[in-house]
Amino acid sequence: MHSLNDEIDIARRDVEVLPSINEILDDVIASKWLLSGFFSLCVICALVIAFERPNVYRSSATLMVNDQGGGGLSGLAGQLGGLASLAGVPIGGAGSEKVTLALETLKSRKFIVGFVRKYEIEAEVIAGVDWDFKRGAIVYDGSEYDFVNKSWVGEYTSVGRPSDYELYKAFNELLFIESDKQTGVVTVSLDFYSPHLAQKWLGDLISEINNSVRERDVSEAEQSIDFLTTGLESTSLAGMQSIFFQLIEEQTKKIMLAQVQLEYAFKVIDPPLFPEKKVAPNRLVILILGILFGFFILVSYVVVLRFCRILSNSREGRHE
Repeated sequence: MHSLNDEIDIARRDVEVLPSINEILDDVIASKWLLSGFFSLCVICALVIAFERPNVYRSSATLMVNDQGGGGLSGLAGQLGGLASLAGVPIGGAGSEKVTLALETLKSRKFIVGFVRKYEIEAEVIAGVDWDFKRGAIVYDGSEYDFVNKSWVGEYTSVGRPSDYELYKAFNELLFIESDKQTGVVTVSLDFYSPHLAQKWLGDLISEINNSVRERDVSEAEQSIDFLTTGLESTSLAGMQSIFFQLIEEQTKKIMLAQVQLEYAFKVIDPPLFPEKKVAPNRLVILILGILFGFFILVSYVVVLRFCRILSNSREGRHE
């Protein structure tokens, strides 16, 4: 059993063996070759990671939601009641609904997958890993896509091509959409290894979303006209016939407007920009993180080494 004085002496010795700055520096000097080698390795790894990662370029465009409202339909809302809704004719709040619908269509899986399939860019989206500026061509991951034979390999050999979910996930990681629902301003950005393809794809994407919304509205208008025409033929009431004629007229105007207006869902305020500078990777940040990581490991090694010695000395003192 240790007496109180013995415990005090042991505690004093523990305090005495706590490392001073000079002792820590001595440990650093003693292990300088090991520590400098490991620190250099961390820096070299950071440099390799920074310069092995391909450049990514971002093309951006500023759009304005083409809110045409309900036109003459809103003025008919009171007298048409449920008839217009039954025919599929939008009345009241049509503008705000169009804003939401256009944005959600742009983000939807169906639209994005359809876009990728239509323009046949599955290989670039899934297997593209870099851009060769000398050849002006995409560099593909050979473990996924055989560019020479234009065929999918590896995990895609059995299924033939990537699934819709894989295409949506991969392309969605390249696409960034910011919207202000109050002003209707939408900023769409697209990142890719090729600045040329980033700009081209974004322009095609804007064109396709306008076409998609236009085709859907024309289809709905044509279905409404068919319904209203059937209703018109089945009634002999002059008042109802007048209402049917007005609804058919409005839907006909809608179709004509859609056919002549190229920027149907989104008006382009600032067209897709050709990106001259990369947005990633930030090689300076990667290098700084590598240096900090190496410094952290260096300090941790010295501290652990010193406290292992403290623990060893403390145990030897307790056994005396």
